[in-house]
Amino acid sequence: MIKKISRNEVISTIYNYRMKFISKNQLIGSLDYETQNLESEIFDKIKYELIGCSNGFLSEFYLTLTGERVEVIGETQKLFSCPCCGFQTLSEVYDTQEGTGYDICRYCQWEDDGTVEVSKHSSVNRGSISDYRQYILENRNFFYKNKWLK
Repeated sequence: MIKKISRNEVISTIYNYRMKFISKNQLIGSLDYETQNLESEIFDKIKYELIGCSNGFLSEFYLTLTGERVEVIGETQKLFSCPCCGFQTLSEVYDTQEGTGYDICRYCQWEDDGTVEVSKHSSVNRGSISDYRQYILENRNFFYKNKWLK
């Protein structure tokens, strides 16, 4: 029988490995700012990196770190689909009336500026959705990961 663990347990395991095997200078360099509480900031960064990730991805990550096959349980945070790649990576959706948007997809790097027409040029993104999709196809080795849900 496969052991079941929570998403938070996986995040704690990843945090413990990172703190144990990465030098303090590398940890500090992984942050974009100076901090007084390195441990807390690193934990929060890992948690942010894994927002919306599938439980399957977390199971594989845990297996890689520990060699133990587990079933990760818990709700995946609901995110919005990127208009370019379709993965659920956006924490907010572009809406001029609400004043929200401009979130950047963590998969394809498309900045949600309200563009949905695939051939329309987006000045913010310096190209069209079609251009970005072509780039993903041409660079399959970089875009192989299925970390997020579709």
